Amino acid sequence: MLELSDLKIVKLFVDDGNTLNFYPNTLNRGRLIIEDKKRYDIKIVIRDFPGHKDSIQFKIIGKKDGITTEIPERIFYRENVPVLEKKLFYPNANNTLEVKTSEAILKIEIPKGVLYDTVLFRIDTWYNNKSGNTIWNVMSSSIPVNDSFLLAFKPLATLDNPNKYVIIRLTKDGKKRPEGGIWKDGYLTTKAKMLGQFYYTKDEIAPTILTVKLNGRQFTAKVKDELSGIKEITTTIDGEWILTDYEPKSDFISGKIPDVITTGKHELIITVGDTRGNYNSYKKTINL
Repeated sequence: MLELSDLKIVKLFVDDGNTLNFYPNTLNRGRLIIEDKKRYDIKIVIRDFPGHKDSIQFKIIGKKDGITTEIPERIFYRENVPVLEKKLFYPNANNTLEVKTSEAILKIEIPKGVLYDTVLFRIDTWYNNKSGNTIWNVMSSSIPVNDSFLLAFKPLATLDNPNKYVIIRLTKDGKKRPEGGIWKDGYLTTKAKMLGQFYYTKDEIAPTILTVKLNGRQFTAKVKDELSGIKEITTTIDGEWILTDYEPKSDFISGKIPDVITTGKHELIITVGDTRGNYNSYKKTINL
């Protein structure tokens, strides 16, 4: 929910699995030991570089079975959503979890040192009526990880043309980020670098080639793939290969037709392929 509302959490303690060495010395790594029946006056102050600051104050009363708080308006909490499976994952252990539904088995393997802190690992699903896909909520993208981890789907039904399938991660604004995926022991497997929302789907849509422009011997174009991502780009003049630069963040390609290509009419072909073997080509007769 933090991701959906664009909120951020600033921790006031150092996680057990955090081995970074640039924190100042802290008592108990920043953790407060709450004693029974003792009252604590808490004040949190935040400053920016120019020196502007804001603060908030509240009280905590220790109890054997937990704590009670006097919560000001700017501090709030939200209940966890119902889950299919939950299990404690530890920063200093190899953690694994498999969750089975009527559609597929999801396998997670998070090695030692990837998590910063002990977390109650939770997985649930929801059905996206618009796309027709079951979305797997694998914790939240607001939980940091130090390295990649294994994420794999094992569909329980036989898939038509399985090599066309890819694992997708949804961002907070609904954008699709390809996570790849190779088949191993019946699982579509990838190494993910973020927690969050995932699903697997078939990609039979070819990349698009848009806004092709030619200015003298310079050419540019926009290339984009909706799901699995661009794998290769080939540009030729009369069948001869031409160097093409690709900027994936802006979906932009550019290049220069070499001077060895004589003036006159030529055939320009730009071919783009994605990671699932879908191709598209742009062809045009040009005059140099």
